[in-house]
Amino acid sequence: MHAGGVARDGRAWILAGGPNAGKTTTTFHLVEAGFSFVCEEIAIIDSTTHRLQPFLQTPSLDGRYLERRGQHPGNSGTPRHGRFERLNEFVTRYLPDRVCSVPVPLQGILLPRFAPNDPSRVEELTPAAALTEFLGYCFEPKEDTEGFFDKVIRLLETHKVFRRRFDGTDSLMRDLDTVLQR
Repeated sequence: MHAGGVARDGRAWILAGGPNAGKTTTTFHLVEAGFSFVCEEIAIIDSTTHRLQPFLQTPSLDGRYLERRGQHPGNSGTPRHGRFERLNEFVTRYLPDRVCSVPVPLQGILLPRFAPNDPSRVEELTPAAALTEFLGYCFEPKEDTEGFFDKVIRLLETHKVFRRRFDGTDSLMRDLDTVLQR
């Protein structure tokens, strides 16, 4: 699926969403807050065990975003749990120190949503409310469609799903750690 992933205390969270939803930014901030990096852009979840497989494509962040936050190579605001590698004036790769190398059981699903004109909030979603949106982040199945839908429904029914709307990075991290401890 199109998602990132982080883990803490042996349990993983996937961060699923479309382009510009805030997946990479959320992943970066969670790793900086003490989570381990599991994957970026592609999340592979075993449909039987619900374990998130490591996929070690490193996150790339907009260099302008990092400069606005004072977190760019050469600035004093360097990351605590990784390092930056500037690829060009617009793209900086984040190389996290804490990286999972084994599959991690899934604890929950977070759907970040950057919405600059919407109040920041966290919503717990029912499996039915999350299904259509979540399916939009899945890659096309290479198996029978009905079996695929059944696996996605089972995944949503057995794990908590939260939508995290945020209007900026300050609001992104507010209360997020509490949500991920539920």
